[in-house]
Amino acid sequence: MDNIYYSMEAKTITVSLKTHKELEELKDVLGAKSFDQLLRELAEEKIGVKKTMFGAAKGIRSGFSRDHRERI
Repeated sequence: MDNIYYSMEAKTITVSLKTHKELEELKDVLGAKSFDQLLRELAEEKIGVKKTMFGAAKGIRSGFSRDHRERI
């Protein structure tokens, strides 16, 4: 998991005891250092935010061709 922390204001959220227990277990399984890190990474994964765009077009050459005229 990513160890980058951003300086920002904090908010409090309320979850049931069952949800808290499940999040605690997931935090341990994934090696997250905080609930903030766990929830941020889950949200980024769910909405498709990439940590980096480097390599985002990996493999594009397999089905990609360009006409010589397009390069001019």
